[in-house]
Amino acid sequence: ATTESAEISLAFANIAIAASIGSLLVGIAGNMPIGVAPGVGLMVFQSYNLEAGVGLSHQEACTASVFSSLIMIFLWITGGSKILMRLIPKSVQVGAIIGVGLQIALAGLITASIIVPNEHTVVSLGLMDKTDEWLALIGILLIGSMIYHQIFGSLLLGALIIANLSWYANQNYPTKYVELPDLFRIQ
Repeated sequence: ATTESAEISLAFANIAIAASIGSLLVGIAGNMPIGVAPGVGLMVFQSYNLEAGVGLSHQEACTASVFSSLIMIFLWITGGSKILMRLIPKSVQVGAIIGVGLQIALAGLITASIIVPNEHTVVSLGLMDKTDEWLALIGILLIGSMIYHQIFGSLLLGALIIANLSWYANQNYPTKYVELPDLFRIQ
């Protein structure tokens, strides 16, 4: 594996571990069956805004992310985050949350090639000529419909259904269902 692909694998492994720990903490401490993915918003901000937008190198963007995280931890420990949250209007807080969610959704739609860059309109509908693009769109609609109808476990159920459909459509069945990442080998 190349250094870049090993770093990408390591980043995905770190996000998966953080999401698992965060989900367990919310489930146990908050008594809520919610899956959380701490770091996904930060990862999208880092990739799309700092690296692609501002033009920072990957190392510079990671350094900025670490420093911003350290500042947030300091504010949380000292109680400064509560003071800041009282100073920020509720509409701005909600707008920021929605903005991060929309940016993550945009990144997902671009990754699935449902929308593509367009020099005239910024983005446009992709060609939708591949099975995976249609499966992604069907997955979005299926999960959204199941959430609307309050079906228990809709995110997990939808992901399992689409994964199985994708394996069947592409004749690319997994050989392993669980594989731990090699976190210590970067070549």
